[in-house]
Amino acid sequence: VKLYHRVVTSDGSLQTVGMADSVSLTLGVVTDVDDAVIEQMKVNTYPNPAADLLQITIQTTESLEGTLVLSDQLGQIVRQRALRLNTGENREELNVQSYDTGIYYVQLWVENKLARTQRILIQH
Repeated sequence: VKLYHRVVTSDGSLQTVGMADSVSLTLGVVTDVDDAVIEQMKVNTYPNPAADLLQITIQTTESLEGTLVLSDQLGQIVRQRALRLNTGENREELNVQSYDTGIYYVQLWVENKLARTQRILIQH
């Protein structure tokens, strides 16, 4: 079995910048967000399947900056929203009426780290 990887460079804004000629990977890099904070985060999406509005609740133990990303099965970003998460429960709502029926992924990025991914079905 052969495995291939594609590496894409980014400026941290979740927008593709270009292909990398070489990449250096380092384990154990210290980040701005404590991994324990991300581990304790809870994300719920409902209803699933969704037809009109998708409700998202995010529970966090600290106030954080984040980004909510909705992408299709091909990984194309169809919606992106900056978030200011407060300690406790945060509620977000996405109108999904205009999206085609199919499987989508809701990703929560916290200070440029992928914190959670939820698979949802949009069905009209």
